[in-house]
Amino acid sequence: MSDSPSRYKATHVFTQLQQGVDTSRHIVDGATIDHDHDFFEIAFIVSGSGLHISANGEQQAKSGDGWILAPGSWHAYRDCQNLEVFNCCFSPALLERELVALRHDAAANHIFFQGPLALQRRGIIAFNSTTTDSLVASWSALHSSPSSLIRIARLLLFLGELANEFPTPHRAPLENTQHPAVTRALELLENEMQEEWTLKSLADHLHLAPGYVARRFKEATGLSPLMWLHRLRCERAAQLLLQTNLPIAEIGERVGWNDPNLFARRFRAAYGVSASLYRARFRSGEG
Repeated sequence: MSDSPSRYKATHVFTQLQQGVDTSRHIVDGATIDHDHDFFEIAFIVSGSGLHISANGEQQAKSGDGWILAPGSWHAYRDCQNLEVFNCCFSPALLERELVALRHDAAANHIFFQGPLALQRRGIIAFNSTTTDSLVASWSALHSSPSSLIRIARLLLFLGELANEFPTPHRAPLENTQHPAVTRALELLENEMQEEWTLKSLADHLHLAPGYVARRFKEATGLSPLMWLHRLRCERAAQLLLQTNLPIAEIGERVGWNDPNLFARRFRAAYGVSASLYRARFRSGEG
């Protein structure tokens, strides 16, 4: 990667009418520049060949290959020959509003929450589609949406199609309903994230055994309670970095990491860059 990849910003990509969703199709010959984003990007290959370059290394790009990139991640294409790339980009803000229901879906949590925080993935998840035609059909319907309401509805359908590309271990069994203790645990962690939570203290609040809480929580979300808490803290920290002028150390304290070094390590693991660089890159309206 170059020292300073090009930065694609939501303010430059999404029009007001798009409601934070953009779709595009590209034919790539040769190479693209290194670039990162302050929004989610889903890219998948329909035909042609080339190399996909990211923090995860080099990967041969061929029909069916795809990637989900979290905000702050970078990638590029090299040595391409008629590489046909379909893109779907959307604003993280949608996950707090129109797409908030995805927070309670195990497959969606793997795609948009667990993946970016997994240390070995560095904000990018690769997949290989066995049903590229279905993805293209769902993407095409989204691309031709006549209104913002239909666009959001078709985005949900597209994301549902995408979730089918992941193996069942990442998804909660359809016949299982979420245990009330998991619902309460999610509320505690989100509403009181600045607390010094441990598995034992969380279990004590729920009046259950720690092992039982951990098992039920992972079945429902794909994550341990503490890894879920790390995700929440990083998401909230990223919001505060972009929306406020608070000092970085104070942001760490507000989300529950009083140790600046621990905050720095956790944030870099989640987004691949330091908190200060994240703020500098992705401040709305800055170039």
